[in-house]
Order: sequence, then C-alpha cells, then structure tokens
Amino acid sequence: MKIVDRNVWVALGIVVVLGLAYLAVVSSGEQRLPGESSFQVGPVNDPERIEISPPPGDDVPELIVLQREDDRWWVRRPVEAEANRQVAESFEQLFAAPLRADDLQYGPQQAESLGLSEEGAVHLAVFGVGDDSPSVELLVGEQLEAAGTGAQRTFVKEPGSSQLYRMQAGFGHLVRFPVEELIEGQRDE
Repeated sequence: MKIVDRNVWVALGIVVVLGLAYLAVVSSGEQRLPGESSFQVGPVNDPERIEISPPPGDDVPELIVLQREDDRWWVRRPVEAEANRQVAESFEQLFAAPLRADDLQYGPQQAESLGLSEEGAVHLAVFGVGDDSPSVELLVGEQLEAAGTGAQRTFVKEPGSSQLYRMQAGFGHLVRFPVEELIEGQRDE
C-alpha cells in the first residue's frame, strides 16, 4: 500500500469518526417515539407533597394538600385524614416515570374548550422530598378518550404559558376527586 493511499484511508477514517461524534452530540437528546413531542414532565423521585388547586366553585376548597409521612399519605388540607391508598398510589405511579406529550398541535384559542382557561383549569404542583419548589407544576384540563384507540389523554399547559399539550396519560380525573373521595374509607374501591 502506498503512503498516499494509506493517508487517504486515514483521512477518511478521521472524517467518519468526526462525523459520527458530531451526530452523537447533536442527537444526544432523548429518543422519541413516533407521534411523541419533546415536552415531558417528571419523573418526581420520592414525591412528598401534592397540592391541588381546583377551579373556583360552590363548596370547593381553595387548596387540597396530600402529604406523605412515614410511607403513608395524608390529606392535610382542607381536612386532616389518612388519604385513600388507591388514589395516593395512582399519584405515585403517575410521576414515577416521565410524562410525555404527543405531537398533536393545539392552539391557545382551544384552551377554554379543553378545560385550560385560567378559571377552569386545576393547578397541580408535585414536590419531591425536601423540595421548596415543585418538581412538576401544571394546569390540568380535560381528560378525554383518544379517538379510535380508547386510550385516555389529559390536556395540560404550564402556568404562564399559552402552549397546550395532550399528555399520553389519563390523570385529569385524579385531580378532580372531591375531598371526601381522597380520604381512606370514603371512596368506593
């Protein structure tokens, strides 16, 4: 092999390695499935407190607080009682992995019809152990069944944002339980 041929092969090898390194750096973001957007929330490792602020209404508390203490969940506001285990476990499972949005586009003009107007959305904040600020903070709108699949989807947006997302999980019902149903022994299992 001539020196020129060998130098060409070495140069080509370097170009290929640099090209692969460039692609690795550029595409180092998370892999997405088809139909999945880049918006995600969580996971929340060790959720400790969940704050739910329902939209104003008759006989609706301003704030509902669920708090985990000694591996048990409690309703701390507006009443003091042990939390329904099934509901608490549903929240823990929901935030154990990242929640992702699909790639469908929704405009701000659809906010009201999707339950995401400032007056109609439920404000949800999830705090990890020892956190002063929420690990997840969302305005939660309607939970609907995806056409043709039966899968449940929940519409959300971030506070202060006009961008709407359809999350690949059905959790709108969790944030809308009446306080009585959040208390152990009060909800039909």
